Amino acid sequence: MTDQELDEMTRKGIEALEKGYIHSAQVFLGQVAEHRNTPEIHTCLAYCLAKGQGRYHAAIKSCQESIKREPDNPLHYLFLGRIVLLSGDKGRAIEAWREGLKVTPDPKIIEEM
Repeated sequence: MTDQELDEMTRKGIEALEKGYIHSAQVFLGQVAEHRNTPEIHTCLAYCLAKGQGRYHAAIKSCQESIKREPDNPLHYLFLGRIVLLSGDKGRAIEAWREGLKVTPDPKIIEEM
């Protein structure tokens, strides 16, 4: 698969994720993950895991690992907060989003709060 094809599949996967098409997102992003081992892909797949299968603990752990690898990427905090919120812990979700806002004032995180 070419870099351009992987970029397009990543875009489609993230777009599907944002629209709530979890299975489609998982398919696209899973294919990308076979070729690119990036924290961003792992974070998006973690959200699929939480939303689609209810595996919150594993998803949270995956996001935390991504944050360790890319602490300046607000996407990880955005999805960590979303996953924690899905698990029912609104307070911890807000903490995750606040940590992300310390990194950068990301409009998606602001919108979630």
